[in-house]
Amino acid sequence: MSRLFLHIEKWRADYGRAFAFTQGNMVVLCLCDFGVAREFCQCKSAEFGRSACLRKNMGILMGYDSIVSSKRKSWALQRKIIAPEFFNDKIKGMVDMMVESVIPVLEKWESQMEEAGGVASVRIDEDLKSLSAEMISKACLGSNYIIGSEIFYKMLVIQDLQSKQQAIVVHNFGCGLSVIVDNCKATLLAGNETTWQEHIRAEVVEILGNQAPNMDKLHKMKLLNMMIYETLRLYSPGPFVMRETSEEMKFGDFVSPKGVNVWLSSLLHQDQANWGDNAQSSIQKGLQMAFLRCARIRICSCLLGPGIHTCVGQNFAMTELKMVLSLVLSKFIFSLSPEHKHLVTYKLFYEPVHGVQLKMEKI
Repeated sequence: MSRLFLHIEKWRADYGRAFAFTQGNMVVLCLCDFGVAREFCQCKSAEFGRSACLRKNMGILMGYDSIVSSKRKSWALQRKIIAPEFFNDKIKGMVDMMVESVIPVLEKWESQMEEAGGVASVRIDEDLKSLSAEMISKACLGSNYIIGSEIFYKMLVIQDLQSKQQAIVVHNFGCGLSVIVDNCKATLLAGNETTWQEHIRAEVVEILGNQAPNMDKLHKMKLLNMMIYETLRLYSPGPFVMRETSEEMKFGDFVSPKGVNVWLSSLLHQDQANWGDNAQSSIQKGLQMAFLRCARIRICSCLLGPGIHTCVGQNFAMTELKMVLSLVLSKFIFSLSPEHKHLVTYKLFYEPVHGVQLKMEKI
């Protein structure tokens, strides 16, 4: 984030961990303080809802009155209808569908390795996008999932056009929405360190054996879960979590009047004051450090939405993520390919400009 949003990093250094600025006629209170972030994440007031600028700028993509962009009674009604469809008992019945969807992707990668003589440089991001589209479409539309996949790709086109339009004026609206796709990519990148792979692969093999993953087995994968949370800390899906106050509210020593946009910065996830000297180090620093970070980030994690606005699909997303990673780890050894070019851009969420290239070998 500090590379793409240099002004936020500079203002934090100049003005402290909480500062206000304006964008046109919009007033923004930006929070980079861990203590204040706790209050932000734990706020359960219905008056602390979606930002009006999010609806205005992203409405064509997300809907002007969808569960992602609506507020108050409209949001509460939609959540009441949608949330039960993503309860754990429903997701438990979707795991077989997830496994069925991911097998062709793994077979495609295997064939690329065989053609290359055992080790191949595989671009995974496009396959993960297709996989994510298929899974969510099957979950929502059943046998009509092909229609859902077509809608998904049309949304990607709209997203690309929307991001280009924003880049003309300003490119720091919105928040990370693609938890599934981008954290698969980020976790695979973070997990390329060999020691971590060995530890987590041993756990996966011990739990799965020769069987396919199910919900009970996924819940037992503690090391994989820790790696995912540490990856989310190091590679947040987006730069901010954005909310707007519909009444006067207080965060720490800061009083936010009605109508102010409050942005929680992902910079706090790599702040040495919060995480120590190894705040920006990779997962390879050790399992114990990752365990402590995992415990702390759960206390104050807004990656999937804070307070009552927690993402209704988070259990689905995390189940899919763990299922895909467990299958990949059980079948392949991977590391960053020499062909990989690291360059990150920001649309609705962070994503690699040149995709993600991994050097993969079948176990």
